[in-house]
Amino acid sequence: MLTDKVITNKIYLYSGVLHKVKKIQKGKKTVVIQDLKHGQEIGIPLGGAEVLLSRVYTIGEVARIVERRPDTIRKYERRGLLPKPLSIDDEYPSYKGWRFYTSSDVYEMVEFFSKRSPGRPTKESEPVTSKVNYLNQKVKMSNRSFVNARA
Repeated sequence: MLTDKVITNKIYLYSGVLHKVKKIQKGKKTVVIQDLKHGQEIGIPLGGAEVLLSRVYTIGEVARIVERRPDTIRKYERRGLLPKPLSIDDEYPSYKGWRFYTSSDVYEMVEFFSKRSPGRPTKESEPVTSKVNYLNQKVKMSNRSFVNARA
């Protein structure tokens, strides 16, 4: 479902600003995009549009791609297991509260959900290094008590 092809009525990053593709004019070989911040429309060359525009996805689009519900994605974001969406703050009043994800975020989510087994999620697990440190401390303590008991 991820594609480099430019699609009308989808949102892209262009020069670090969110833009919506309004129309693709094949005869003029241009893509007309609208700045979501100021509402201005500009034309960019159709040939280089895939390079100039970087696709961003809404939470609904991501949910369809990873075959999960949007609230499931939000839950894992709160736990810190999935990447945070782009923060747009008050820059785009019409899109306030919307979540936008880059292609790399989507790939990361696909990988995360493909590794998960079906069923209810377990509690957030500790990093492996903290588990190893904990077990090392436990072994040292049991060794001390074993040496003290023998003395």
